[in-house]
Amino acid sequence: MNRQVTLIIGLTVVVAVLGYAGLVYAADQPTAAPKMSPEKKAEKKAEKGGIEATVTGKNEPCSACKTEAGKGHNVLKVSSAKDGSGNEIADMAGKMLHYAANEEGKKLAAGQANESVCVMGMVNSDEGKISVSKIETGKAAEEKPAASAPAAAPAPAAASPAPAGVGKKEEKKE
Repeated sequence: MNRQVTLIIGLTVVVAVLGYAGLVYAADQPTAAPKMSPEKKAEKKAEKGGIEATVTGKNEPCSACKTEAGKGHNVLKVSSAKDGSGNEIADMAGKMLHYAANEEGKKLAAGQANESVCVMGMVNSDEGKISVSKIETGKAAEEKPAASAPAAAPAPAAASPAPAGVGKKEEKKE
């Protein structure tokens, strides 16, 4: 019996020492990075591997996506897409893109269904997501083609006439 008590006390001391050593070790470790909001996580995930693009299409309800309340959200059915340089992205037409959970994306995901939209943002076609940075809806979106090529530089302004006496040579009179 005496031997069992000694063994129990010995094990208790070992556990206490190891526990204290673990606390000291943990205190010396750097703290974890601050947690990122779900919106930022979704935006970063959508941007990862994505390309800057302008996408035109319809804001349609996603039949495969349901929230806990039994209500779905909208997705973007792509009719045309152009990259930041104005080049057509051929394989995007007809695809459904989910909106990243940033502020602009939430507006479209919960917004008016079957509305024409033109959105600018980062597209990650591998994940089928777009992180929206700018939105145009309705008639403005229908009229605007997806990211047209950069406009030509404006023509230089016509030179204004110089004030009297400036730049003119005086004639010598003798």
